[in-house]
Amino acid sequence: MFSHHLAEAFAFALAGGLLYAVARFLYLLAQRKKMADKVNWSRELLLLVFAAYIAAVCSQTILPIFSFGIDSTTGKFFFHAGLLGSRSLNLVPFRTILEFLSPYDRELARVDWGVFRAMNLLMNLVLFLPFGVLLPTLWEKFRSFKHTVLFAVCLIIVIESVQYFIGRSCDIDDLILNALGTALGYGIYCITKKIRGAKK
Repeated sequence: MFSHHLAEAFAFALAGGLLYAVARFLYLLAQRKKMADKVNWSRELLLLVFAAYIAAVCSQTILPIFSFGIDSTTGKFFFHAGLLGSRSLNLVPFRTILEFLSPYDRELARVDWGVFRAMNLLMNLVLFLPFGVLLPTLWEKFRSFKHTVLFAVCLIIVIESVQYFIGRSCDIDDLILNALGTALGYGIYCITKKIRGAKK
């Protein structure tokens, strides 16, 4: 299941990164006569990574589920997009986290439910970790921990709200884990910055 999500996120990251690269290249080409300084290619690469990352996050959070292929019976091409229809809402902090960390029923163990729950928590934690690294790296106004985490929390609230209306789950514990992941990412940014400063 998680391998499917990773493959899907990777495909969207490639597509999003490619679209951004083309649009950015055309923009820089159009602005070449106005630019007094040379292009900062290391920053441009990070912007490309950020665009690909955002595309991957969107694919796993706010895009409707869709499927396409060739029908084995009719041989015709099909495309279907729709809502999940498994809408749920949890506004009690730590309820889902504690449920996922509690001992699970042996009957559910047959389908590796424990592994699923651990991976679900881990993925929610890791999902916004790159956000905490890339945001302050790319934009000076986000070099404050407060600004980075506050912006991330606002974005996560928007995502969770959209998820509820497209038939996904809206869970305050996702907000907690995503925000914690952002904070960890910001910590990595600070450590990396100190290491780079020490080498100079």
